[in-house]
Amino acid sequence: METIRTGVLVVGAGPAGLAASLLLKRRGCDALTITRYGWTAHTPRAHHINPRAMELLRGLGLEEAVRRRAFPRDAVRNVVWCVSLAGREIGRLEHYHASGPGGYHDSSPCDPANIAQHNLEPILAGELLRRGGKLLFNMDCLAVEQDADGVRATVRNRTTGETVRIEADYLIGADGANSLVARDIGLELDGPAGWGAAINVWIRADLGRYVAHRPGALFWTNQPGSPFWIGSGVFVAVEPWDQWMVTFMYDPATGEPDLDHDVLVDRIRHIVGDPDIAIEILHAGTWLMNAQVARSYSRGRVFCIGDAVHRHSPANGLGANTSMLDAYNLAWKLDLVQRGVADPALLETYGVERQPIGAAVVARSMKSVGEFPAVAAALGYAPGQSVAEGQACLDLLAAPGEAGERMREQLAEALALQAYQFSAAGFELGYHYPEGAVVDCGVAYRPSADPDLIHRPQVCPGAVLPHARLVGRDGAERSTLDIVSDGGFHLLTGPGGEGWRDVSRAIADRFGLDIAVSLIGPGGGHEDSYQAWRSLREVGDSGAILVRPDTHVAWVAPAFSTEAAEELVRGVAVLLGRSS
Repeated sequence: METIRTGVLVVGAGPAGLAASLLLKRRGCDALTITRYGWTAHTPRAHHINPRAMELLRGLGLEEAVRRRAFPRDAVRNVVWCVSLAGREIGRLEHYHASGPGGYHDSSPCDPANIAQHNLEPILAGELLRRGGKLLFNMDCLAVEQDADGVRATVRNRTTGETVRIEADYLIGADGANSLVARDIGLELDGPAGWGAAINVWIRADLGRYVAHRPGALFWTNQPGSPFWIGSGVFVAVEPWDQWMVTFMYDPATGEPDLDHDVLVDRIRHIVGDPDIAIEILHAGTWLMNAQVARSYSRGRVFCIGDAVHRHSPANGLGANTSMLDAYNLAWKLDLVQRGVADPALLETYGVERQPIGAAVVARSMKSVGEFPAVAAALGYAPGQSVAEGQACLDLLAAPGEAGERMREQLAEALALQAYQFSAAGFELGYHYPEGAVVDCGVAYRPSADPDLIHRPQVCPGAVLPHARLVGRDGAERSTLDIVSDGGFHLLTGPGGEGWRDVSRAIADRFGLDIAVSLIGPGGGHEDSYQAWRSLREVGDSGAILVRPDTHVAWVAPAFSTEAAEELVRGVAVLLGRSS
């Protein structure tokens, strides 16, 4: 049996695995990625990439490539509820950008992107290969075992049928919701599996006449007599306006759904509201919704990321984003340990930091599932209702008088509630790590008045460094996040903070950890021309903010002093698990 040797083996090449591979490659880490498939995703799947994940891609130099393949921003600004695409509109909600209290305005240098997974993954895989990364296709991981010295994976080449053995120091399981890696290392998951069942139908149909005047990423149909929480079906825009993913719910207790071509076409025509529209079915299949999170994200030398450890509904569009951000957290830690800069204890902070995030994502997703039927309830729809009964309720929407007024008020409240799913900037941007690879310096995280909806940028250990617009020496605008997103440690300071450079050199000499020092303000590399940074930094001009490679703040000091310098050295020692 052939044996292949690598530093880190990544099993799986979806958004999580490819992000991990790119981040490891950027740091020069010896890594090999394998996937059982012949190429990347062949169906749309996930489509919403939120600002935090876009910041990761921006740091990898991929923001513009993703933006070119994604929908134009104005083409996805709405979530629309309607009886059918051709029929009565129920309401709209602007989402994913600056509207409303949960908007992203000024919170990130990146807009979110609407890009289907089968269009995103080739960009990531292509960049990995362009950079010389090792990516093997048609390689099926059959078993994983480990001991104190390393990890061994038994892998079958699906093209030749040959079996190979891959030996690695560490392994990342990014192999999805049916993760063999998570199973083999004995990770336990909490929460229900298969609580909901759905049909996805990828179609080609020109729906522009029904949607172009109200562009959006999601169109929810709510027809009288529909028995399911998502209504009659949802249209997810894949390519404007002629490719769509249409999703229906079904009840497995009544049997498996009929996926016959003509049956599906008739059903889709019914919720479009056009009996003659031409529909080409590109792919159809069923899938189960879960609400599960692993109790632990790792065991020994094996670490799982993405759907391998958190599985939930598409509500809030958090799946691919959370998965890539798992990789962002883990990759730099693996590299520091591989290079001997950090003690292996640093790797334990991966699960300490990310498992609570995964649990929160599952809970938020399920809460949104519970809140979504409020729209149907506001229309008077109820389980077991006939079409005629539902239509009678719907007719009240336009009726004068007390009953109609009450329905319209309830509908307005129900639509406003959906902002917690479609514009939850606080949840998407405000996640933080209260413990882990951070140094306690007496500065606590302060949530906003509505943490899921409203983001409160702040400088404290565990939070993502706030975005502020700066002006470089060349006159070009840059974000504070652009300074710190190159994959290394950074220390931000201002006038009077020049002494931190000597501290940084001392840390490099003692621990082998390079910390790039950047001065913001007069005499520095970037000017705070808009005074945006001064309003956010929460330290004095000579103070310091230590930022990790994943752009989370690790430590802060209000001003430069001998005591603060010594505190930084001790803090770095703690973070690395090294003796100070």
